[in-house]
Amino acid sequence: MRNLRRLPPFLRVVFSVGLICLVATLALIVMSCVIWLVDRPLLASAFRWQIVWVNLLMLGNLYTAVANAYLKRFDLVAPSPLPLDSLREQALAVLLPSVTPLGAIALAFVIPFESDWFWIVFGVSLLGVVGVLASQFKLGLVPSHLYSR
Repeated sequence: MRNLRRLPPFLRVVFSVGLICLVATLALIVMSCVIWLVDRPLLASAFRWQIVWVNLLMLGNLYTAVANAYLKRFDLVAPSPLPLDSLREQALAVLLPSVTPLGAIALAFVIPFESDWFWIVFGVSLLGVVGVLASQFKLGLVPSHLYSR
């Protein structure tokens, strides 16, 4: 709670929405597992929900990561450029990477699963995952031991 008070109002909302996305992801995972175990004919519906929860997981991860990147500035000892200093930088760090996961969620509901065009949802979802991971690398939230020798 102490860290939440240190965030500016915009990032407080972003962090709260990120936590809501993560809780919704957990609920959708349980729902898709129940559908998969109980009723096999509804498997197409469960598959659609799996695409939704993967994208919600990416959004929740992104939103909480942006708030944590802002909080990292309080741990800096040496003077250096502060991450996410202005509202413009905060909004760009949140809004640009979240466009493709939100688009994939919308497409998952618009395009029928039985359609031949449903593969577009996979492409947009994959693009969203790459965009979120790239933005986390840009913010410096991925530990350096994961990608260095």
